[in-house]
Amino acid sequence: MIYLTKQDILTYIEEDQLGIISRQSDATILRAEMAAKEEMASYLSARYDVDKVFIEVPNWAAGTYNEGQFVNYQPNANAEWAVYRAKENTNAAPSDTTKWELRDDRNAIVVMFLADITVYHLFTAINPRNIPELRGIRYEAAVAWLNKVQKMQANPNLPKLEEADFVPQVKFGSNPPRSNQF
Repeated sequence: MIYLTKQDILTYIEEDQLGIISRQSDATILRAEMAAKEEMASYLSARYDVDKVFIEVPNWAAGTYNEGQFVNYQPNANAEWAVYRAKENTNAAPSDTTKWELRDDRNAIVVMFLADITVYHLFTAINPRNIPELRGIRYEAAVAWLNKVQKMQANPNLPKLEEADFVPQVKFGSNPPRSNQF
């Protein structure tokens, strides 16, 4: 996963169902997430800095991490996975609380809707004519929210574009032509 963790997706679908619709392939889930992320970015990019919205959260692996970098980490086999943020440049494991803090800066609504759109795309790859009703409803709710954000009717707490990058949208048009013949 890039932005979502597997646990984010498993919040909205059972693990056995996810295995079936993804054909037990993390690559399939990743492709669906990338498509969902691009779909969301197309709605958000006019007002928000999508590079800052969609921060990467890789699974932790031994190596050097920079201050402010996020990782998904499971301290032991019995523990839950969680997102940690590096307090400073480090090569220590996130279990070292002097170098890492348990912190997830991702917007919860974006995580939820991105997971919903991802799962919807996974279902459409299996059989686009037989998508469960719940998945269709959740997808439509996500798109409706994205439309509200795009039209400035909803204002999520996301990093806004810098003034130099912001291009205001101007909506223009006219009434339909009238027929004045009697």
